[in-house]
Amino acid sequence: MAPRLGHALLLLGLLCGLIPRVAAHRLEEVLQGALIRIEPDRIHLELDLTPAVATVHRLERDLNPNQDDLISDPEAAAFSRTVARQLRLRVDGRSIALRRVHEAVPALDALRDGDGVVHLVFEAPLPRLEPGEHRLEWRNGYRPGPSVYLTHAVMPESPEVRIRHQERSRDQRRHRIRFCVSEATTDPRPGTPSSR
Repeated sequence: MAPRLGHALLLLGLLCGLIPRVAAHRLEEVLQGALIRIEPDRIHLELDLTPAVATVHRLERDLNPNQDDLISDPEAAAFSRTVARQLRLRVDGRSIALRRVHEAVPALDALRDGDGVVHLVFEAPLPRLEPGEHRLEWRNGYRPGPSVYLTHAVMPESPEVRIRHQERSRDQRRHRIRFCVSEATTDPRPGTPSSR
C-alpha cells in the first residue's frame, strides 16, 4: 500500500503545485500525506509521516519515549494512538472516532538518515448511511514541529459511494469531501444460487 500512497501523493503535489514548496523546505519540515477512502460502512485513512533530517528528533520524542534507540511494537502502537487522538473526523456533522489498524515504523537510523517513512493505518466504522449526499470533514491536528500537509480522497472500492467534490484549506490540514451513497444492490453475485 505504501508505494501506491507515495505515487498518489506525488501526483497530488504536482497537481496542486506543492512540490516546489516541499522541496524548498524538505530539510526543516515533516511531510504528512493522508489518503482517505470512504466506504458505505467505514472510513479508511492512511497517513505517511516523512520527517526531514533536522526534524527527526521531534518525532523521536513520541516514537521512542524511553530513548533507548529501539522502537518496540508497543511504542509503535502507542504512537499510532497518540496521532489518532489528534485527528478529527466528522461525517454529516457527527464526530467519528478513528481506531488504529496497523503501523509500519522504520528503525530510527533510517529516519535519521532521511530514508524512513512512518506509515499509519486507521479506520472509523460508520452506521449504515442513508442513500443520498453526505459530507465528511477531516482535520490533521498532529504537529510534531513544522509540517507540510497533503490530503486526498481516493476512489472507493464500493460502487455505492461516489466522491462529488473535494475542498481543502490552503495548508491542507483541513479537508471537506462531499460524497453520494446509492442504494445497495440486492442482486446475487454471478455464480451464486438465487434464493427460492
